[in-house]
Amino acid sequence: MSLSALHNKKSRKSLIIGVIVFVGAIITLGFTLLSGMKDAARAEVDLLRSGQTVAAYQQSSQALQGRMTEDRFILLTRSMNFSDIEDYSFTSIEQVNNEESLSGNVSFNDGSQGAIKVLMRKEGDSWKLFAILVN
Repeated sequence: MSLSALHNKKSRKSLIIGVIVFVGAIITLGFTLLSGMKDAARAEVDLLRSGQTVAAYQQSSQALQGRMTEDRFILLTRSMNFSDIEDYSFTSIEQVNNEESLSGNVSFNDGSQGAIKVLMRKEGDSWKLFAILVN
């Protein structure tokens, strides 16, 4: 085997390793960025489940607060029966304009099943609740 063939083989191997490392770094970065958003969404849902609607409203996005009063938010979220949610999970995440949309399933205390959709908006360095729907 010639030296140039050996050099080409090492170069290809180095290139493949470099590509694998780069793709791994991108995937890790994506999971890290999405986990912050998912954690913020879970924090909001958990506040609503525990009846802390005022705290959930205060932590929500400025856009949500600009289009709805605290009293309206409380009435709306109470009508969605968050306190009756036994468990929930997010099964899909997608970007919609400048927001992230999380969709998933909920199980209620009475055994019935439903769906949940949470829209989160980035404000500064934090993800904030923009909209939520449980049915």
